Order: sequence, then structure tokens, then C-alpha cells
Amino acid sequence: MLDLSLLPLCPRRGLGTAVAGPAWVPGVCGPVSGCAGWGCCRGSAHQFRVPFGGSFYLLTLTLGPKLQVKRSKTRALRRLYQKESNQQIRTMKLTSYKKNLAEYKRLILAKKKEKFQEYINSITSSTLFGNNFNIITNKKRRTTMKKPIFNSDGNLTSNIQESAVAILDFHFPWSDEVLHSTTLGAQNDFLPISINETEGIINRIKLNKAVGTDGLPGEMVKEIFFANRQWFTDLLNYLLKNGIFPETWKSARIVLLDKENRSLDHPSHFRPICVLPCWGKVFDKIIAERLSFHLEQDQILSNKQFGFRKNRSTILAL
Repeated sequence: MLDLSLLPLCPRRGLGTAVAGPAWVPGVCGPVSGCAGWGCCRGSAHQFRVPFGGSFYLLTLTLGPKLQVKRSKTRALRRLYQKESNQQIRTMKLTSYKKNLAEYKRLILAKKKEKFQEYINSITSSTLFGNNFNIITNKKRRTTMKKPIFNSDGNLTSNIQESAVAILDFHFPWSDEVLHSTTLGAQNDFLPISINETEGIINRIKLNKAVGTDGLPGEMVKEIFFANRQWFTDLLNYLLKNGIFPETWKSARIVLLDKENRSLDHPSHFRPICVLPCWGKVFDKIIAERLSFHLEQDQILSNKQFGFRKNRSTILAL
């Protein structure tokens, strides 16, 4: 169950601000961003609107017997108040009508919150965003390995697990041999990562890209970062100061692309693509930019090196 009290609204983007991205954003972020505006909904008793991005998403509300009786009584009191000509009696009936109207609105508000909680639970039944989220974002794909492949021993694999292991062993060979070992003393002379530095990296996250093992798309990483920029910046500073790069941020989701006009019976006929978690990319980019600045500022790189440097290209070397 998802506790609505634990869902902070983003102070930077504001309530109901749309984020350009995949189709699941209105279905999830819309109701969440609108949960604070229940009292502003002016729909009928059977339906209520959830604001999101300048538009509204409609959720159907079925009235129970208690609400139906309360609604009928409130409407009857309103008619009696409007028909009364005696001013003193009219004032008394108006007071009675407003009292019942306030109780009716409280019941409607409670029913709306209950309905919205049921909606949230329906899309978060098994995982954070449920199977619908996985299908919309194409996280559930059919495998391209439709037949056995040859492993390193020259034998055909018998199932998809063996085929996956054979492909991984071919493209990512493992070796326990230590080629070089260097031990350096710990140094903590790094400048702290600023909020602006982190925000600059976050704003350059490419949207609508495949998600890594954490299941967080770039749009969501942006939103949760701007919800508490200082906390995430402090986290990155702690990791940098202590020389820690979390293992989960280095765990990649491997997607296999089959090469054209190949029989797909050998590991070399597949092209693997490693999709890393978004936060790992952010931390890696911060470190890479700092190293690049250090190498350029202190002129450590050779003037003859043109590749992989800013404002330089291999064409300029000609």
C-alpha cells in the first residue's frame, strides 16, 4: 500500500505541472499531484476531477446508500429553504440546510480520498508502478533468442539461461588475474559538489531513454531530485569524500540486439547494450567532468591529443 502522506509535492515545478515524457506520467503523477486539491473539485457527485498540467483526469465515484440519503436530504432542505417566505423561518431552514450541506461535503471528500487510494493500490499491486507501468515503458519484451546457440565448448545450449550465460561470457570475459595493483593514500582535497553542479548534470539527463536496473526513468529522477536538491547533493558529496561508488549504480541491464543477416546461433551475432541506472550516470558524469577540468587546467594532456576532448576533434589534428 502506498501511503499518500509520504508523497511530497515538488516545490520547484509546482502542483499539476506537466512533464513532457511517456504516457504513464499523467496516469501516475496526475492523481498524485492533484491529491492536495480535493476540496477544489467541482464535479458531480458521481465523478470528480483530478487536476494535472492544465487539464483534468476524471475518476468515477460510486455513491453508497449513506451518501445517496444524505444528498436527497440536503436537496430537500434546500428546496424548503428557497420556498419559505417568512424571513424568520427562512433563516432557520437556511441554517439547517447549510449544516447538512457541510456534512454532505465531508462525506464526499472522504469518499474521494478512499476512491483515489483504491486507484493508487490498483496500479501498485505488485511493484512500485505495477505491470501497467512495465508494459507502457516496454520493460517487458520478448526475447530475441528463439533457438539454441553455441557456447564456448562448441555445444548447443538447452535453455534461455544457458544462452544468456554463453553470450555474457563471450562479450564480457571474466579473469581473476591481477594485471596491475597500485595503492594510494586517501586524499580528501576534493571541492564539495555544489547544488548548481548537480542540477546542471540533472538537467542534461536525456528523456525517454531506456531505464536501468533501478527502474527509474530520467523524468522521475529529475522530479525526485528537485523535491530535495540539498539531500541528494549531500549524498553525492558523502560518496565522493569516502571514495564510494555504489554497486547497484554499476549493475547494468543488458539488452541484446541481433545483427542483421546473421543466423543468431553464435554469441558474436548479438550486439549487447548495457543500460546503467540513471543515478550512476549522474555521479559518473560529475567525476568525469571534474577529471576533465583538472587535466585541461593543469595542462596534463598532450597537445597532440584531440580525441575525447572538448572543443577538439580528430579533424583538427589533420
